[in-house]
Amino acid sequence: FNTGLNFMCDDEFPGPGATNPDVRSMANLLHTSTNLRVYELWQQHYAAVYKANIAIEKLPTITFADVTVRDRLIGESKFLLALYYFNLVRLFGDVPLILEAKDGVKASDYFVERTPSALVYEQIETDLKEAAEVLPVSYTAPNIGRATQGAAKALLAKVYLTKASLPLNLTQHYADAVRLAEEVLSPAEGGTGKYGYAL
Repeated sequence: FNTGLNFMCDDEFPGPGATNPDVRSMANLLHTSTNLRVYELWQQHYAAVYKANIAIEKLPTITFADVTVRDRLIGESKFLLALYYFNLVRLFGDVPLILEAKDGVKASDYFVERTPSALVYEQIETDLKEAAEVLPVSYTAPNIGRATQGAAKALLAKVYLTKASLPLNLTQHYADAVRLAEEVLSPAEGGTGKYGYAL
C-alpha cells in the first residue's frame, strides 16, 4: 500500500532494475484499472472489509466471560473497517460501502453500487467514534500494538483534515481536527492527551 502510493508521488522511484510494468506505470502516473498493483489494493482492502464485517456481526452473538473483551474486539473491528474505507475513499473516491458480511454464491450477490464519498466519510467517522468509546487507553504486553482509544481519535483527526480539504472541502472540520489533535497530543506538545503521543 505505502509503496504503491509512494511511487505515485516523489517519495520513491523504481530503480533502473525495476522492470515490472505495473510498478513503472504507477511511478509515471500512467496506470489503469488493469494494473495488478491497483487491483490488489482494491481486492485486499475489500477482503479485509469482509472480515471486519464478519467480526462486527458475529461477536455480539458470542458469550464472553468478560464483556469488555467482546466490546473491545468490536471496537478494534470498527477501527479497522474505518481505516480500510479511509484508504479506499482516498484512493478511489466513491466506493461500494458494504456494512454486512455477504455470503452469497452468485456474482450478482456481490454487485454493490458505489456510495458517494461524503457518505463513506460519515460511516468512517461513526465507526471511529464508536471504537474510541470502547477501546482502552493503552495495553500491556503482549497486546501492545492493538488499536487504542488514542489511535481512533488520531485517525479521526486525520479524517477530519481530509474532509476539510478538497474534494469535499467541508472546512468546518478543520476545527474538529485541531480539537482532536490537541486531545491526543501530550501536554508537553501543547495538548491535553493521556495517550503518551508526542510530535
